[in-house]
Amino acid sequence: MCRARSFSSEEFLHRCATGPGRPAVLHGVPEQDHWPALGKWQNQASFLQHYGHLHVQVTEMAALHGLGKPMRVELSLEEYAVYARDNQVDWPFYVWERNFTGDRHGLLEDFATPKVMGEDLYDLSPEVQNDRIRGRCRGERDGCSR
Repeated sequence: MCRARSFSSEEFLHRCATGPGRPAVLHGVPEQDHWPALGKWQNQASFLQHYGHLHVQVTEMAALHGLGKPMRVELSLEEYAVYARDNQVDWPFYVWERNFTGDRHGLLEDFATPKVMGEDLYDLSPEVQNDRIRGRCRGERDGCSR
């Protein structure tokens, strides 16, 4: 297991990203990289204090006439927390948001790519770039040999 505090980007590259392709779980990233989520997402009360007012999609309903775009069904995160705690239904709603613009963009700003991975993991090493290209040309799902 890889601990984020224990090595540099170069060490991460050689120990986890290239070679035998060992899986890695990075511990300590929020603390090391000072993610805002560390405080804002600490518990439900803190999360709702910061984001309870945001409306998020929980499902879609087809247009009654059968044509056109489906209608978004939204709840505020505070309303959703009450719903999730109290519901007894067989098919509950889940937050199903795809649009992180406007006020919802703040949710994404609470996280970042771990610094140990650099800006783009594929840019760190020619070996990683070659593995990605080789995987595509071998005929994997998104491969070029089809």
